[in-house]
Parts: sequence; C-alpha cells; structure tokens
Amino acid sequence: MELTDIEKQFSDVGLARGCVFLLPETEALRFVSTCQERAIPLLGVSCFRVFGEQIQPDQSHDLDLLGDDTDSHGIIRRFIEERIGLGFWYEIGNA
Repeated sequence: MELTDIEKQFSDVGLARGCVFLLPETEALRFVSTCQERAIPLLGVSCFRVFGEQIQPDQSHDLDLLGDDTDSHGIIRRFIEERIGLGFWYEIGNA
C-alpha cells in the first residue's frame, strides 16, 4: 500500500490493512485539522470496525464529498464528531 505524504505523517497512529489506511477518532480529527492547515482537499470518509487483524466496513456511515469541496474539512470533522464513542476507525480520502 502506498500512503500519501500526509498519511505517512500519521503512520505511527494509524493502521494499514490491505489498501486501507485507518485512523482512530481522535487521530482522524487531528488528520482533518492538519489537512485543513495545509489546504489538502478531502474527498470523503468511510467508517470501519477493527477486529484484531480484520476490518469490517460500515457503509451506512460513509460520506462521499467527491466534487464538493465547499467546507469539506468542516463537514468531515462534524461527521466524525457525531460518531465519537461508536468505536469506528476512519479512512479519510485526501487528494
């Protein structure tokens, strides 16, 4: 799996499973803030559950912003904040 430059900076707190890079909620929020500071566009977010070495997507908690870059950082931040405590790990699409 090839991580983006910003993902590489979070590799010590994230999980790489196959072609998916996941962050826990607090680190996902920090990732969004870092992307906003560096003007890195965000494309969406997917939620996963982690069971040891296995992951399970929960598509009922996905958000696709492809083609809509208006306040993508704020939208994704609120999306994650609304799910704090639900045990999700987040894959955040970035350009």
